[in-house]
Amino acid sequence: MKIFKLVKSVEIYPLNGSDKANWIDVDRVKFPAVKWTEIYIKRHGTLTIKDKLDSKTRVFTAELQLYTPEAINLDVPYLWRIGLVDGTYRLIGDGNRPYPVATLTETAPELATDNQLNTINVTYSSDKTIPYIM
Repeated sequence: MKIFKLVKSVEIYPLNGSDKANWIDVDRVKFPAVKWTEIYIKRHGTLTIKDKLDSKTRVFTAELQLYTPEAINLDVPYLWRIGLVDGTYRLIGDGNRPYPVATLTETAPELATDNQLNTINVTYSSDKTIPYIM
């Protein structure tokens, strides 16, 4: 059996404090109908999900790295919906604190053939797993 977990799309939704995920299982959430904004990405972004035991508490961490020509205002916290090639979606953040932390790096390389896209890194840690969206 082949399993493909490549990132095919990334969408964001600015948090305004009232939109929260509804947990329906340990690793599944439903989210209210909101207008997601798709970010154009260079295929394929990287999503890494880790868990570790820290002081008898399980901590889950998601790290997303993507390359985009877009400059995104990261002054507000976002929920991040990650589409995978198998048709499933993962959610980074659930509307509650702590929020995902995103950084944008602009690159002006020495050579024109080097990467000139913006790099966005998103990190998120929680005592809940990084869920799939139903």
